[in-house]
Amino acid sequence: MPNFNIFGFESQKESEEGNQEKLRPENDIEDDTEMEEHGEENETEDCKKEEEKIGEKEQEASTEVEEQREEIQTEVNNQEGQKGVVNDEKQMTNDATSYDMWGMGSQENSQFVKELCNSVDLIEKEALLRKSEGKPPTNIPTVLREKRIAKSPTRYTPAGQTADAKRRRKEKAKKRTHEEFLPPSRKIYGPFSEDPTDTPPADQMQRLANFLSIGMLKYRKKAEKDRRYRADEENMHGIPMLLDIMKIESKTWLYNLYSNEQWLNDQHMEVGMYYLSVKRLQYKLKQQYATNRAFFIQILRREHEKILKGQGTVHEAADDDEIMHSVQGSTSKFALHWCDCQFVYFPLNTGQHWVLLVLDIKNRKVRVYNSSSRRGDSLKDIRPFIPCIKVLLPKIMDYYNVHANSGEEPMGGKELQIEAVESCPQQTNAGDCGMFVLKIAEFLIMDMELDGIDADEMPMFRQKMATELVMYSEKRMSEAKGVQMPKFIRE
Repeated sequence: MPNFNIFGFESQKESEEGNQEKLRPENDIEDDTEMEEHGEENETEDCKKEEEKIGEKEQEASTEVEEQREEIQTEVNNQEGQKGVVNDEKQMTNDATSYDMWGMGSQENSQFVKELCNSVDLIEKEALLRKSEGKPPTNIPTVLREKRIAKSPTRYTPAGQTADAKRRRKEKAKKRTHEEFLPPSRKIYGPFSEDPTDTPPADQMQRLANFLSIGMLKYRKKAEKDRRYRADEENMHGIPMLLDIMKIESKTWLYNLYSNEQWLNDQHMEVGMYYLSVKRLQYKLKQQYATNRAFFIQILRREHEKILKGQGTVHEAADDDEIMHSVQGSTSKFALHWCDCQFVYFPLNTGQHWVLLVLDIKNRKVRVYNSSSRRGDSLKDIRPFIPCIKVLLPKIMDYYNVHANSGEEPMGGKELQIEAVESCPQQTNAGDCGMFVLKIAEFLIMDMELDGIDADEMPMFRQKMATELVMYSEKRMSEAKGVQMPKFIRE
């Protein structure tokens, strides 16, 4: 068919060639026809040769696939032989004669590899797949993890988060928050004697006095005003005094407890109040009571100030960990829930002075024992703490149903009465207020009159408590096997 230009006419060159073709003789035309037929025969032979080569390549590829399949099946059979698993023989009847673009072979071959992978462990899947794909093995270990469980579609609101946190804290409150450094004893005993006025053996008190006199600093720098011993003596040569709720690694701590006119810190008060709670079970006392840590009232005041500023609520204050554990009796294994108590004892540090507060649950009042009353005003030192005690503490008591076991009605928004005890024993120096608090609490839990507490007896009470703690630590450590004895008990 002639070619036409854009105007419908043949090009000039094609027109001239067509005219010349018409002028050629017939013999020349026949010769050209024979040459064309001969060329077609040669092309047919070349195509056959190429088809034969392609067939050979396909045969080689098929052979390689069969070899790979046999190797994979051999490995799988070995693994199944160890595990006692028999594969289905039908899996070996699939043939693969071609490869796809990833080198996996035909669809049947891909299905065959998947079935092999499903019959082995997850660790071996990657190796089998890499081998079937013609890739070299890798030394990177495969990390196996369980399938992640889908999260609940329920929205986790802030309110739900708060409730969940409260639930976890209450569950945690059932467990004991303190861990003992020494194994528990079958018999419940503590360091304090049953009679608060009994003194330890004189030789034990003298041994402790000799120990405390060794290694004292003659001159103390301003930066070392809280340390009274050389460095090697301060840490008691790396052998601490082990108590149930803490270990004492400072010799100065023991000196401040033993020596007259030295201030007692929060740790002294916490140890003393803890072992006062032990006396209830050790001597089977009639009074049911609970003791608290030194910073309970400070936390109560902080939460009350938040409420007044609109930054907190009563529920948030009651959910504070320290308040919750104290009321529920989960601060130690000897503590009681307030609903099982008649009295609750609080040591309070007003800044420069220790005061004892006693909560009378049945009579709904708080008694204040101040060993340093000023001009008849025993409540002056605790005045900043009175609002939180009168207002917030009864609401927390209702929150935890403190009156549930006593048969009394809840506070119902009523305030607690605060009563100053005017007959409280008085101190004559500035450093004995902490010891006064501990001894007044001990006399009260023993239902003893406070007449036996006198300022002149404070040095003896200090030495008594320090010696009892040392003797108790020695006894507990002797029960623990493989524990080296402290230096001060060696001959």
